Amino acid sequence: MSIQNASPLSSTAYSGRLVRVDYLRGTFAIFVALGHLYDMARLNSDATGWLDVPRSLFGTNWVIGFVVISGFLIESSVEGMMKRGEGVARYVKARATRIAPLYYFGFAAALTVEYAGTSLFNPGTRPAYWLPGDWATILGQLLLMQNVLLGLGTFGSFAATSTVAFEVWYYCLWAIRIRFFREQNLPLVFLGIILLWPQLVATDWVLTNDVCLFWGYWLIGAYTWHYRYALLSQPIIRMMTRFGYLWVMIFMSCYLVVPATVLAEYYWLLALLFALLLLKEEQPNPGVRNRRVAALLGDASYPIFIMHGPAGIFTAWALNASAFEDFYLRYGSLLCVTAAVSLIVVFLLERPLMRWRRQA
Repeated sequence: MSIQNASPLSSTAYSGRLVRVDYLRGTFAIFVALGHLYDMARLNSDATGWLDVPRSLFGTNWVIGFVVISGFLIESSVEGMMKRGEGVARYVKARATRIAPLYYFGFAAALTVEYAGTSLFNPGTRPAYWLPGDWATILGQLLLMQNVLLGLGTFGSFAATSTVAFEVWYYCLWAIRIRFFREQNLPLVFLGIILLWPQLVATDWVLTNDVCLFWGYWLIGAYTWHYRYALLSQPIIRMMTRFGYLWVMIFMSCYLVVPATVLAEYYWLLALLFALLLLKEEQPNPGVRNRRVAALLGDASYPIFIMHGPAGIFTAWALNASAFEDFYLRYGSLLCVTAAVSLIVVFLLERPLMRWRRQA
């Protein structure tokens, strides 16, 4: 099949959205939450540990997928803005109104969890997971610097948002794309950055290893969007995209036999596999129900990512205070509360904000 006959990646959209990407975003958010909530539920429970191996399938792996998707969608958005003649100011406004409201709402929830938990329960029963920091840590979250600068960690149940902070700074760097490279392809110098970045990380300078490594994953997503047609014109790439989900499943299954520390050395390969999923062609007619489910998953991805920490820590704290040790009921409780909180945020905050952004 030639690229001219391929279904363009933007042909099947729901309100301008890619259906498959919405499914991936929602699924990745759920998988991240499953891993973190498992850790919270296991503490102070009667769990025997047999689930610890499959637990390694969740967490950081899917966060990498989130970051690759972010680069993919931001480059898509930037190219659309440049075609419409919009500049850096419009780009900054679009990114700020997308990220800031829910981010700071989630941070307020994390602060409330610490205050309310201390007031309602015995402070000694707080889960020993994602512990709160000092005022410098709080300031770091406000300035989106957590785990960006060496020595500046995360605050309590807001710990999962490190990569959100990373992405905000990647957005700022990508403003260079609009300012200096409007009429040309992405320069190959950025690919050079990807190759040299591990060496820069090894210098242990002012930035953390993670913010540097994830920048490489983000760039993989951006280049995947920009060169999607060139990539899909290659028969080997088209063949690999057909089996994209299989490649990811094979990588994840390796966690059952290979230590996680060994597989961590190959996160760059996982990022490339996620990029293959993004290149996979859209279904020509996904159907109204399919599009609605995809839109809900896409809309819920950010709320789940932001809110599963506060919801999970508070629920686990309440269960600890009640000396409730049954692991399965603990885990089920954390999952149900997180799902309920996330859906409330979707319908009362996320979707109204998205409507407002479209009208602004």
